[in-house]
Amino acid sequence: MPNSTIPAAATRLPTHRRAFLRQLTAAAALTVPLAAAAMPYTGESDPIFPAIDRHRRLEVAFGDTCRLTDEVAAREEGRTITAADHEIFERAEDAADEALEVLIATTPTTVAGVRAMLTYVFDHRRFGWLDEEREEACITSVLRSPVLAEDARV
Repeated sequence: MPNSTIPAAATRLPTHRRAFLRQLTAAAALTVPLAAAAMPYTGESDPIFPAIDRHRRLEVAFGDTCRLTDEVAAREEGRTITAADHEIFERAEDAADEALEVLIATTPTTVAGVRAMLTYVFDHRRFGWLDEEREEACITSVLRSPVLAEDARV
């Protein structure tokens, strides 16, 4: 279509990072079903599901340890925060952080995996564990998914 024109607004990239991420997520949601129709089901499990499950469990465990080092809770409970309490807290925090790094570096291999990763990660952004660098790593992992490959037949 040599005579067709593209509206100027359609060629501009959003200047705000959040707007870009909303558009990326919306675009992925629209293209994934089309790519899925062309991708045969291989029966393979998607590595993103155990990564999400592991992070979810370790994040809950970390949340449970927060009370150990909470000075207000300790005072109300009449207990002293010990070095062991801090150690338990730090180990749980490290484990949850490590699980998050694994999660955002894991490439989903199925349409359901892409959807689960985008939903889990971006629904949980409000907790503050997804900074700009981690957002980019997550997006990169999603874009490496074979269900989003350029040569996927639609």
